[in-house]
Amino acid sequence: MDYLRLTEWPEQQIQLVVACVKEQGLWHDAGHGASHSQSVEFELAGVEPFIDSPKRPQDRIPLACDRDRPGDRPVDRGSDGDGGGDGATSQYPSNPAQVTLPGTTPVIVEHGRVVTTCIGNSGPLIPQAPQAVTANDLTVSSVLSGNRDFEGRIHPQTQMNVLASPPLVVAYALAGTMNIDLLTDSLGEGASGEPVYLRDIWPSSQKIQEVVGEAVHDKLFAPG
Repeated sequence: MDYLRLTEWPEQQIQLVVACVKEQGLWHDAGHGASHSQSVEFELAGVEPFIDSPKRPQDRIPLACDRDRPGDRPVDRGSDGDGGGDGATSQYPSNPAQVTLPGTTPVIVEHGRVVTTCIGNSGPLIPQAPQAVTANDLTVSSVLSGNRDFEGRIHPQTQMNVLASPPLVVAYALAGTMNIDLLTDSLGEGASGEPVYLRDIWPSSQKIQEVVGEAVHDKLFAPG
């Protein structure tokens, strides 16, 4: 109901929703446990993050990269790093926390990176990038948080496109390669030359909620 009030629903409509939900037995009452036909238990410690594989989003790739297993990661921009730009792409408008998380990453706020729309109309790459791809016959990849990952999704020369959450899009852009284990490898070096890891720049849940609370308010949904 807090969400309905935040988005400026009339109180009469909100009370109708409350009555309807209660009638259907869907209203949460902390004093009475819900009755389910089946319960499933699993160990949260065994849950690991995944990204999808290029072209087939139903095929998952563990975020923890095993470099000894062939095909564990799509071919990246080349070991010399000149097979593409530093950019990645992001589109995830429905979840303010997911949109806010990469924006509150300190290194993004301080330095900025190339994070653009995921529909491929954000303009051409720098000239050196497509030249290097053609000259070296490279297979390059992109990371996006959109909903499709077909060949050429971002640019005609990016054959392999991987779906990930917005913060991971930014993390891969900072690293500049897909051939990385984001859980253990450093994304780069800090101003003093020390390695910087994903855990170092990942904002706390409290920080994210503070920013979301400041940015998302009822005036955004008020008529006119």
